[in-house]
Amino acid sequence: ILSTEIGGSAEAQVAVAPPGSAGNTGGDIYVTNAEHGQIDVFAPSGAFIASYADGGSPSFPCGVSVGPGGDVYIGDFSQGVYKVTPTAPGTFTPAANTPFPAAGACNVAAGYGSSAGSVFYSSVGHKAFKLDATTGALDYEVSAGNSAGGLSVDPATGHLVDADTLGPM
Repeated sequence: ILSTEIGGSAEAQVAVAPPGSAGNTGGDIYVTNAEHGQIDVFAPSGAFIASYADGGSPSFPCGVSVGPGGDVYIGDFSQGVYKVTPTAPGTFTPAANTPFPAAGACNVAAGYGSSAGSVFYSSVGHKAFKLDATTGALDYEVSAGNSAGGLSVDPATGHLVDADTLGPM
């Protein structure tokens, strides 16, 4: 996941779909566009494909991550964590039970390795949480410290890494 501030206003997060992702989307690039309330989708070549905003949801997407199978998780500051499955490049089906309740969700990280089947998010309150990636049920609070930075998961070990601490949590 890449994270950068754009124009002094909103931070953009970037995620890339792994090879073999759902809907033939391996290599597709997802970029948060909080200013317009959408996720912008680009082909591996960098060509723009589409924007995702499901009827105004998400409203303030400030985090994006892609799981091992290609499911896309969107951290929405005002609404929680959305889970969408690509059916083709730029086309998505939202999970029936999203957004997952996640107050102040922003940065998100899909689980890999031993944490596959989970999604992590950091909140405005600077805590990180682990959710079940299918149901959205809270598994546990990962950190009581400062974890407001970008979250990532080591694909080999499944360990959550916080950019603020630059190490496993």
